[in-house]
Amino acid sequence: MARRPSLTDAGVTRPSRVLPAPPRPAPPEADARRPPARQGKKAVAFWVSPDASMQLRSAALSMNRSVQDVMTEALDDWFRKHKLHRLAREAA
Repeated sequence: MARRPSLTDAGVTRPSRVLPAPPRPAPPEADARRPPARQGKKAVAFWVSPDASMQLRSAALSMNRSVQDVMTEALDDWFRKHKLHRLAREAA
């Protein structure tokens, strides 16, 4: 019966003797990976029924507008209703 090699011969070292892992390169900033139209902006999401989602997309399409544009207008209207400063259009 053959003898098993020692752990040292197999390259296994004690945890206290393990070299630290080389530093990882810093990940790119989040804005650097975003398209220019989204840089400096934050996503806001909420859940609606499938019927409401379809109606929103259909209405935006029939008005030749994007859902983004319709939702920005809706947020501005909500700010105005609650007497808040309209911020959504400023960032656009």
